[in-house]
Amino acid sequence: MDPFRGNALLILEPKLVFAFVENFLGGSGARNVRIEGRDFTPIEQRLILRVVNILLGDLEKAWYSLHPLKIQFLRSEINPQFAKICQPEDVVIINRYEVDMDRAIGSITTCIPLANLDSIKSKLTTSFQREQSEEDILIRNRVVDNIKDVGVDFRVRLGTVSLNVADIMALEVGDVVQLDQRRDSMLPAFIEGERKFMGSPGLHRGNLAYLIKKRVIDPVKD
Repeated sequence: MDPFRGNALLILEPKLVFAFVENFLGGSGARNVRIEGRDFTPIEQRLILRVVNILLGDLEKAWYSLHPLKIQFLRSEINPQFAKICQPEDVVIINRYEVDMDRAIGSITTCIPLANLDSIKSKLTTSFQREQSEEDILIRNRVVDNIKDVGVDFRVRLGTVSLNVADIMALEVGDVVQLDQRRDSMLPAFIEGERKFMGSPGLHRGNLAYLIKKRVIDPVKD
């Protein structure tokens, strides 16, 4: 369950699986199939995988409002002894869903080790969660579009220099003030007073220009 660590289990009860397969192949689901002592055929395994992929897709949608996931099918096991995803003493979260398909009733169970969810424990302990509706998404996109049209102040600082009052009063037209930047140094760009980019000055189509070379993630370290 990327980006979580470790694996999880999706368990389908055998009688429910055989009902799925029979319905897919045009049956009524009413036939009694002997479950014990027989493995699934390759055709049955492919049909089961289709059901599993649908369930995993719905599970991703259910998690989306809390934390977006990419759930990937790794392998299937018939023997529970080979379906080990954690140590016996580990705590797991089990969700069991009863499925009623007219003539077939069975369960689908998810089992997720609690250790897999360490990165989002703070989200799981919040008192209120709700799904993001289509109206919420529409409002969010509208707000984002409006924010993109807001004008901001973009400034590039060529350099700085400290002068005393006497030197400033003595300045005349034609004097050269030496800045603290070399000609080949990268210059900082500020958006609303916050340093966001580093780049170099130049010309573009006859106009003064600024070539962005680096995005500033942390103004203190970068």
